[in-house]
Amino acid sequence: MKESKLLIAHLTPYYFPSIGGVEAVVQYIAEDLVRRGHEVHVLTTNRNHKGYPPLERPRREVINGVQICRFRTYGSIGHLGFFPGIIPALLREGYDIVHSHCYRHPHGEIGSIIGRLKHLHTILHVHGGFFASDKLKSLLYKVYDHLAAKHFVNCFDHYIALSHAFKEALNKLNIASDKISIIQNAVPDEYFNAVEVVSFREKHSLQGKRVLLFLSSLHPYKRPDLLISALPKIIKTVPNVFLLLVGPDAGECAKVEKLMRDFKLTNHVKWIGPLQGKEKQQVLEVAELFILPSDEEPFGLVFLEAMAHGKPVIGTDTEGARKVIDHNETGFIVNRGRADEIAEACLQLLSNPSQAEKMGRKAKERASIHYRVPPIVDQIEHLYYRLINAKKGKTAGLT
Repeated sequence: MKESKLLIAHLTPYYFPSIGGVEAVVQYIAEDLVRRGHEVHVLTTNRNHKGYPPLERPRREVINGVQICRFRTYGSIGHLGFFPGIIPALLREGYDIVHSHCYRHPHGEIGSIIGRLKHLHTILHVHGGFFASDKLKSLLYKVYDHLAAKHFVNCFDHYIALSHAFKEALNKLNIASDKISIIQNAVPDEYFNAVEVVSFREKHSLQGKRVLLFLSSLHPYKRPDLLISALPKIIKTVPNVFLLLVGPDAGECAKVEKLMRDFKLTNHVKWIGPLQGKEKQQVLEVAELFILPSDEEPFGLVFLEAMAHGKPVIGTDTEGARKVIDHNETGFIVNRGRADEIAEACLQLLSNPSQAEKMGRKAKERASIHYRVPPIVDQIEHLYYRLINAKKGKTAGLT
């Protein structure tokens, strides 16, 4: 029997053109569901990440078939923003599925409460949230998690976890395993295509340079400072090496620029801010290898983007890096906080082009086999129908 087309709401703190891993994941899921004939609404905020340029977008717009509604936020603390405008939308529209993104966020609680009231099918997509960078945040997390374990909050029909580790974290909140699906992140098809890079090299004066790439927000826990600290050792062996820092400033730019001056690296490093579209594809293509030395990385979508372009990748021993990098096969995993290990891994690849080429080829093959969008969205779409049909079965059994 042919399945019916669905009306789906995605609740997310930020959405395109905001830059971030969650934003990218929600976008490719939403757009692929539209291509399958579903009607998809993204209910999100009218703001950008703290420290990023203001988001100047209309309240309602359609991007690639996805209907987006942006709401005013109140009482924002970091990523946590309360946007109550979603309440009338959820009550009015009669969605088949309410798919919330990000654990411990107010919009998720609103979605789950209205879901119970209106008998909607609710899903929480957990993109991380088990890492606290300071004591206050850690305390708040513990309070919320205690309430979640008692089922006073965080009450959804189903949960999507990125890995077995996240599934185990949800199990500790007294969420049954049969209510959790492990569905990984993916890479849109355009990342697997080679792009022209001559114009990009000329624009950023990269002719004759061997480019290392950091592509992420300049946030303290992403540790761009470690790459700056590793660079002098790399330059001694590879004098024409050049580090590109790509991404918005999230509080670490001033520290990075000071390190560049202290180490006298201004001729070997350039921060070019955030890139999207063609230029993002070009910077991935022009790089010889990609490094993300985070203290914490839930999945590391950007690793997959670099791998899709055939680049060997270097990450730290975080859940996200261990999930996608095959050590010594598609790249290297180094210990957190170790600039010396980052330098050694970079030098090994820069000094052995054949090894780097082989790793990049394997990285692209792995990404192509395991992390393409259509098979991942197949799993999400199947989950939607399974939830709907299960509830229909329960209802039929009561009549």
